[in-house]
Amino acid sequence: MVWMNANKTFLKITSYLRVHYFKAFGTKIESKNVLDGKVAIVTGSTDGIGLAIARRFAQDGAHVLLSSRKQKNVDEAVKQLKDEGLSVAGIVCHVGVGEDREKLITKALENHGKIDILVCNAAVNPFVGPLLDTTEEMWEKVFHVNVISTFLMVKLAVPHMQKQGSLCNLKNNTTWLDQYLSPVIAAYEHQSKWLGLGIDQYQIQ
Repeated sequence: MVWMNANKTFLKITSYLRVHYFKAFGTKIESKNVLDGKVAIVTGSTDGIGLAIARRFAQDGAHVLLSSRKQKNVDEAVKQLKDEGLSVAGIVCHVGVGEDREKLITKALENHGKIDILVCNAAVNPFVGPLLDTTEEMWEKVFHVNVISTFLMVKLAVPHMQKQGSLCNLKNNTTWLDQYLSPVIAAYEHQSKWLGLGIDQYQIQ
C-alpha cells in the first residue's frame, strides 16, 4: 500500500491517522490489530507527530523501529512506548547521513527479517520568512535532508518491501500556513507525489 502526501494516496494515510487519532495520544480506544505482525520504520519518531505515528502503529500490532538524531531521545521514546506494552526498538539515525540510513535498514532486518512500512517523517525547516531571505545554505540543507535523503531511504527500503508487497511513505505534510511562512518548504512539496508514481512500477500495493 502506497501512502503518500499526494492526491488519493494522501487521503489513505490521513484517514488512517484521523480514525486512530485519539488512541495514538493515549485514550482507551480499542486496537483492531490491523497491522499485526507488520514491521514499521518511522524516522523522526521520538516526539510529536512521529512518536504519535509510531505509537499508533504499535498499538495496532506492528513492530516499530523508532529513530532520531540523539541517543537520549531514542532511549526515552523507546522506554515510554515499551512501558505501554508496545513492541518497539530504537536506533540513532540522522537521515541526511548515508551510513545512518543503512544502519536503520539493517537494524530492522536484524530484528524482524523484513520491512513492511516506511514513514519518512524526519525533516528540517531552518528558516521561516520571505523566500528571498532564504540563503543558499538553508535551501541546500532543506533539499538534502527533506528530498534527497527521503529518496535514498526509499531506495534502500524498497527492495526489502517488495517481498512484502507493501509500502507506506509519508513526508511531512505542508499546509498553506507552512508555505506562507516558509516558501522553501513549498518548493519540495510535490516530491512525494512523483516518488510514489515512480514506485508504482515495482508493483508494491
